[in-house]
Amino acid sequence: MQTESTSTTIPPEIPSDAVRTSRIAPHADIGMVLGSYRVLDVIGEGGMGMVYLAEHIRLGRKVAIKRLKDRLAAKPEAVKQFFEEARAVNRINHPHIVDITDFVVEENAAYYLMEYLQGGTLADLLRQEKVLAPRRAVHIVSQVCQALEAAHGAGFVHLDIKPSNIFLIDKNGDPDTVKLLDFGTAQLTETQPRMNEDRNRKSGMFSLGTPVYMSPEQATGDEVDHRSDIYSLGAVLYEVLTGEPPFVAQSAPEYIYKHMSVVPKRVTQVKGLPYKIPRHCAKAVMACLEKDPDKRPDSALTLSDMLQRGDTITEGQVAAGVAVSATAGGGGRRWSVIAIAVGALVAVVVGGVLLFGPDRNRADHLRPDGLGAASDLGFMVVRREASRPKHVMVLIKTTPNMAQVNLLSPERRPLGMTPLLYKTKRSDARWKIVITAEGHYPRTIELTPDRDRTYELALKKLPTTPEAVMDDLQKSADEERAQKAKLAEQKQKQKKSDRRAARKKKSKRATPDVKPDVMKRRVNRNSVRTIDPFE
Repeated sequence: MQTESTSTTIPPEIPSDAVRTSRIAPHADIGMVLGSYRVLDVIGEGGMGMVYLAEHIRLGRKVAIKRLKDRLAAKPEAVKQFFEEARAVNRINHPHIVDITDFVVEENAAYYLMEYLQGGTLADLLRQEKVLAPRRAVHIVSQVCQALEAAHGAGFVHLDIKPSNIFLIDKNGDPDTVKLLDFGTAQLTETQPRMNEDRNRKSGMFSLGTPVYMSPEQATGDEVDHRSDIYSLGAVLYEVLTGEPPFVAQSAPEYIYKHMSVVPKRVTQVKGLPYKIPRHCAKAVMACLEKDPDKRPDSALTLSDMLQRGDTITEGQVAAGVAVSATAGGGGRRWSVIAIAVGALVAVVVGGVLLFGPDRNRADHLRPDGLGAASDLGFMVVRREASRPKHVMVLIKTTPNMAQVNLLSPERRPLGMTPLLYKTKRSDARWKIVITAEGHYPRTIELTPDRDRTYELALKKLPTTPEAVMDDLQKSADEERAQKAKLAEQKQKQKKSDRRAARKKKSKRATPDVKPDVMKRRVNRNSVRTIDPFE
């Protein structure tokens, strides 16, 4: 059950949509002793474990305990991943990330202790407020940026940034103090192999995370880095400012398809908002949602600066030759662009091309290989064609949903259930796919995975009564007869057209050439008199 009140304690790493309280449904684990702690309440349950409110038996100190479920505690891989979550949080050690104090592995149990938080998630706040004022939104997101900067600096990518993983507590008079939760999907960017990498490569499906806020590269199982978190945080900020996520869809594959292929509506174009969104905030949000990671802010702190100071300069632009100077005022970085020097340089180069450039009458200043002559300006200009992506996406949607999609050729294997977003290598091979659903006729399609493709198919229902069966058979027979008649008519028309063409060709060969200086006039069947036209 979702927790609505901001006074209710929610476990730090369990999303709010997975929370249920034991006061509504008493749990058998209440009263259980784990080490030196007695379980007082069950405050959350997720896919991997339970979260308890517990109290030290002697000291009376309250903590939150996350315990791995029994069926997973017997699996070494699950215990290792469970431990990696705790280790990740301890390595980062940041005030805006929930603190984990101990990790215990016993004979049939694995659990760790966390600080006990009182407050609510950003998701709870959005359910109450719908949208937040830009100043308040920036205050919250800037704290998330600080937490992410620390995580990225330690080599971790969170991979599940969403409102239910941003916890707000009242600390030092600030009711919007952030604690970033749930590092269960976090992974190392260099030393740790990507989670589910083999499974994703074989199935074509996306990796762990929340599709509503997932970056395109994470969705397709490609290499991810810190910029994936920046995309997700941009999607969260979009929702905080407008009251809706960047994309609305009916299924996870449809969300992923839109993240990869559709440009979201600008936040300034959303109508009916109670607050005016500053232009620099709108630009920052749209920069985060770029499909190309290279076009996003290059760090979480850069995003924070863009939101707080209206600045859109990134380190990548600095490397490209834009002169900047950093001022240390206000405890942050402030970039100032020196546009005069850049403009002067551009003017000199353009003027040199116009005045002293290559002779337009010469043909050798252009080279057939696409390179400009090196002696013209002292450097070469290389024209490169955009490389084609190695993978393509095939989206198949059916009515009804949950239809089975199977590949028949060039190999036989199941692809999944609809709506299906399938990633595969680009190829010119011809695919034959059959789609089946209970109570419906199967549907066969053929496609070539040489580019992104989308199919929306309506499956025909099977008849359910004898009368419907007879009607369906009669209709099929009528359609078959109509199809045969249509084909016969087309063949007949083609034959007539061929005969006309043959007669025309034969008539053209039989006609003799007429000489220009002689006319022949037929007098009768047996004699021809030749007349000279100049007589």
